[in-house]
Amino acid sequence: RRQRQMCIRDRDYIVETGYDPAFGARPLKRLVQRDIETLLARKIIAGDIDQGTTLVVDVENGEYSITAK
Repeated sequence: RRQRQMCIRDRDYIVETGYDPAFGARPLKRLVQRDIETLLARKIIAGDIDQGTTLVVDVENGEYSITAK
């Protein structure tokens, strides 16, 4: 089993954007799946992530980015 570490720099933005009191955490889960998991999968397929790297999730102007540290 391979493990990666992930650091989310702007957790507050993700929570504010994804949380809805009427629906709880379900919209947050969808946000993570749609925006972060998709971006991560593309980087893995492209071979941009090496084994044992720490991944840093940033958000700027509503755009997510993932970099290997």
